[in-house]
Amino acid sequence: MLEEYPKDMVLKDGSRVTLRPLEPADAEQLVAFFQRVPVEDRWYLRHDVSDTSLVRRWALEVDYERVIPIVALREGEIIGDATLHRRRHGSSRHVGKVRIVIDPRYRAKRLGTWMLLDLVQLATSLGLEKLVAEIASNETAALKAFRRLDFVREGVIPELHKDLSGQECDLVIMVKNLAPTWTDF
Repeated sequence: MLEEYPKDMVLKDGSRVTLRPLEPADAEQLVAFFQRVPVEDRWYLRHDVSDTSLVRRWALEVDYERVIPIVALREGEIIGDATLHRRRHGSSRHVGKVRIVIDPRYRAKRLGTWMLLDLVQLATSLGLEKLVAEIASNETAALKAFRRLDFVREGVIPELHKDLSGQECDLVIMVKNLAPTWTDF
């Protein structure tokens, strides 16, 4: 499944970017990447990415059976991190969860959309049937990017999040139903 990498692409501004799976040698680059993410964006992430030992461990102990992390690189620097989380057994083994974080300098250049599209293709090749994303309602750019790739708002949990100032916002649950590959017809 990961044989198709690396993948090269051109962003909206003409920047050339490479997508590939995260490798153990990327540990320090991943730490540096998350340090560039603004505090107000890190606030909504599932884990405390200011914990450098945790971030290093993600790279050093990557388990592609559980989480497939794809990084975007520009001139050797990680500028995006997209992850596909999946279960190998149980009632939701057909469902993947996606998360994406983009370096602020590369937002609004369609990097997030490219990375999300890559996760959709990867999930389809793995035989997943649905993708789920959980997004804070005040993350309007992220919501727009997911809608652009046919993720549908399936649920809202009111006031589940609070921003750094204590303002409440909703959790939006977006789902994409995946079509089988053309070879399945």
